[in-house]
Amino acid sequence: NNPDAIFRADIDSLKGLQPWEAVNLWRQAGVDGSHLRALGDVTAQLFDAFRKGDALLLELNPLALDEKSRIVLVGAMAGIDASAVGRHK
Repeated sequence: NNPDAIFRADIDSLKGLQPWEAVNLWRQAGVDGSHLRALGDVTAQLFDAFRKGDALLLELNPLALDEKSRIVLVGAMAGIDASAVGRHK
């Protein structure tokens, strides 16, 4: 309902994304709290998987907290470059 609420950021795919950089992006998006470091870690790991997998799209829906207050990925969808599928197991 509010397109202005969408946060966008450019990430250098050759450089990658460090967890502390991901934390800064989450802060810019308006997220704060005790889970910020863990959120930065999982975001950097997902970006690394995105790069290594030759993904074109990675949709996470949703990220949530489990009963032990850990960040978990509940659902995800990835679009992989068809010409890259043969390079991966």
